Formats: sequence, C-alpha cells, structure tokens
Amino acid sequence: MNNRVLLINPSMIYLESMEPIRLPQPVGFCYICAFLEKNGYDVKLLDAHCEGYENRHRIGDRTHVGLDEAAIAKEVAIFKPSIVGVSGMFTDQYKNAHMACRAVKSVSPDIITIMGGVYPTLMSEYVLEDTNVDYVIKGEAEYTFKYLCDWKIRKDDEALGKIDGLNEKGNYNRKKTW
Repeated sequence: MNNRVLLINPSMIYLESMEPIRLPQPVGFCYICAFLEKNGYDVKLLDAHCEGYENRHRIGDRTHVGLDEAAIAKEVAIFKPSIVGVSGMFTDQYKNAHMACRAVKSVSPDIITIMGGVYPTLMSEYVLEDTNVDYVIKGEAEYTFKYLCDWKIRKDDEALGKIDGLNEKGNYNRKKTW
C-alpha cells in the first residue's frame, strides 16, 4: 500500500431558492491534512464543491453544484490513494458524501473509505449500511484518522489500540468518542 491519502469535501445540493456560495475548506479537514503530512503521508485535498463550482445541473427543485461522480472518480484514479476520507459535515448533504464514496470504490474496491463529520457521527449505523463506506470516525478525527492510516497503510498493529471514535462494519460500538 502506498502512503497516499485523499480527503474529499463533496459537492453540494442547493434548494431552488438558494444562491450557491463558495464555502471555505472545513477546518477539521485542514487539521487532518496537516497532521498526516507532518507524519509522513502524501495527502491531497479535493474540494469537489469549489473545484467544480461552475458545474451545475438541476435535480428536481434543487441545483447540484460541484464535481460529479465521474469527475471525482477521475481525480481518484489520477492520485491513486490507499485511503480516502470523505467529509459528511451536513446531514442534508448526505447523498453527496455517499456519492463520493461510490466514486472512490468505482475506481478500486480496495481503496479504504472513511467518512467523518457531523452526519456520520450522528448516523454511523446508517452510514455503514452503504457498502462503499468502510469506516466511520465519530467526533474529532485528527488522531483517529492518523492511527487508522498507520494501522492500514503502515501495518502498525499497535496503532489499532490507539484508535478512538472508530466504527467499522458489523461492529458499530467498538469504540466511542465522548
């Protein structure tokens, strides 16, 4: 496994009455990126909302803004990560987070997908029903994400014991963040 980690901020859907706006990168994502880089990982941030801001299409009474599934898959194929983290910051944007995970798995089912943020923290059992999501990180993610990368990429079994806030398929409450 290579040491490449891709972090994806998904595209967004706006109600017809809303004007799309460019949002800054989630601070938590930037913390995770810096922490992983400091620990020797090759990290890339893909802001599918901002990078595809001009790409808009209608879905009923809503407007999808950002990179679509094919464009995200193309970015994944180019970077070739071992692990992809997907932000699920807003519960009303859950479809976009799941779409990003589906795009990743369409490139390679061997890429490990992790979802974090408010939505997966509150709805981890539901999120893990998606076959395209391998892990959910509940709560603050900097250390949890790094230890998960250490365990999966560097095969560091000691890191597994340090992982707090991680939920995995079939084991929803293995560890909790309080």
